[in-house]
Amino acid sequence: MLQTRSLSYAVGGRALVEKASLDVRPGSLTVVIGPNGAGKTTLVRMLSGELRPTAGRLTLDGRPLRAFSARELALRRAVVPQAAQLTFPFTVEEVVLLGRTVPGLDDPGPARALCRTALERVGLLDLAGRSYTALSGGERQRVHLARAFAQLGDWRRDDGTTLLFLDEPTSNLDLAHQLSILREVRKDVAEGLAVVAVLHDLNLASCFADRIILMSAGRIARVGPPPEIFRDEVLSTVFGCVVRANVTPAPDVPFVLPQACGETGRRGTPTPAPRRPASSGATPNT
Repeated sequence: MLQTRSLSYAVGGRALVEKASLDVRPGSLTVVIGPNGAGKTTLVRMLSGELRPTAGRLTLDGRPLRAFSARELALRRAVVPQAAQLTFPFTVEEVVLLGRTVPGLDDPGPARALCRTALERVGLLDLAGRSYTALSGGERQRVHLARAFAQLGDWRRDDGTTLLFLDEPTSNLDLAHQLSILREVRKDVAEGLAVVAVLHDLNLASCFADRIILMSAGRIARVGPPPEIFRDEVLSTVFGCVVRANVTPAPDVPFVLPQACGETGRRGTPTPAPRRPASSGATPNT
């Protein structure tokens, strides 16, 4: 389990995250939501070990995260950042291989097999030989998710907690790929992987999350399952606008929501799409 107590991060005397206390357990998908500047990315960067907290305690399976070597952390957690810049003319396969070919991590044989399996999971195996720089934004996003899958490799053999951190993993993806990627993530969650994801799309958060962390002004405002967080008064206060859950717009305003909840294995039953907008079981996007 990844555990924090009063975790804080400040720059120049300004607190970006303040007194965050939470537990991230194996076999769970925790989604972090909140308005711009709420501290979501900073929190995830601390949890992953990229940023060192200025105050508080952060432990992985009871051991301080800072006590782990770089190699140990690389085998226990993978990160897909919000944006990744890569201008070298690597092929897609070579980029994914970066997740396993750091000296001391693995030998080339298993690494290549893990790479191809990861590319197949994100639907890019047929693009393995293509130049990464020639890909669309959505395809690049999927490449980096494949790199993370390859990095974790056969993580199920590890007795400790293994973590995957995703910062806006669906930001450049179309509807079908958003759903397919999050379904793949949930497959690993079902087998014990701990996943922390930042999402702006509240519909996706509602459908796929086991638990929601709602952040506001650098603090954790609420923590709980989606039905406890996606309430009109809670979301309206934090996002600073009127938010209504489970209420469709006026009849002449189209309302589009991918019917995904019943296929995630978490909760919900898919129903036929109505001819006109009607109430769904998920939260309208804000």
